[in-house]
Amino acid sequence: MSKITDYLLKDDVIVVMDVDGVLAPYEFSELSHSMTDDEWDRLVASGENPYKDVRPIKLMQKFIQKKGIDKVYACSKSPSSEIPGKKAFIKNNYDLPDDNIYFVANKNTKLIILEELQAKLHLKPSQIAIVEDTVKTLDYIRAHSDFVTVHVSSFME
Repeated sequence: MSKITDYLLKDDVIVVMDVDGVLAPYEFSELSHSMTDDEWDRLVASGENPYKDVRPIKLMQKFIQKKGIDKVYACSKSPSSEIPGKKAFIKNNYDLPDDNIYFVANKNTKLIILEELQAKLHLKPSQIAIVEDTVKTLDYIRAHSDFVTVHVSSFME
């Protein structure tokens, strides 16, 4: 493990993880990372769950098991139509409690979730880490706070 992933395993640190690209591989089309927005919208509108066949990332499952599900949160940007399927994916594959799963309308709102967790859990910013695959989201959080920011690539050895 890297220095930063070792830090995340400290008992007094909580970890907030993005879903798409962190807990779920970003593979929503055959031989492509994604389908078109129109295809995605039609799929979701038809009542289909785009996450039903998505496999979890074993490395993240092992990390969460080692960390403990009570110290791990999920926070994902999602329209309301995607939330049920995405939430089922998180619960079925990572066993996170309902209270540890958050959804936001835009990526910058993730900072508000981190601030709410800080107040609720009475933690210092250095005790809250967010794991993301989107550098712009990490940059935004870093520019506006002292929370720990971690790119998912830190987990790759």
